Amino acid sequence: MTQANINNLREYFIDKVVVLLENFKSDLLAKIDEFELQISDYQQILNSQKFIDTEKIFFIEKADVSIFENKALVVSTNNLYIKNSKLIPMDLFEVLFKESTLQESLKILILQIPNLDFEKIGDCLNQFDSPYSDLSQKGAKPIEFEGSELNKALIESLENKRYISSKSLKKNKIFINRKRA
Repeated sequence: MTQANINNLREYFIDKVVVLLENFKSDLLAKIDEFELQISDYQQILNSQKFIDTEKIFFIEKADVSIFENKALVVSTNNLYIKNSKLIPMDLFEVLFKESTLQESLKILILQIPNLDFEKIGDCLNQFDSPYSDLSQKGAKPIEFEGSELNKALIESLENKRYISSKSLKKNKIFINRKRA
């Protein structure tokens, strides 16, 4: 398999490129730096049943982060990392976090929190509106969150990291006590 093979196939049968990649995946894995894959190629790899998740992650981590301007690829990549509970390399995390919806950004942030320092956690939280951005501020007044599963997971992750002082549950609300100055 060569770049010329991929290019020729892409010119006339774009949907068949993934078949070539699947049939020669060992070559592709061994020589990924020799190939120029396009956004559609990465999306097809992520959608393929013939590539296992570790191979998909390998390809994504070798890709230039500029491909993640494509929203569908961002969603597919987020889902891959979330499904595998896999740590995301920082340069990739920053792009995915920026390009994702609030829900997706929170999900990948939760995955990353154990490996982030307090400053980086605060930077991420500050990119959201209140009440999430309020978590990065020190203060005595508790912050109220809806008791969604996603919020519970975020708060638990922040508590495990010791980023917040404590939490309490009342009805369908979560009350967060921040660290004081």
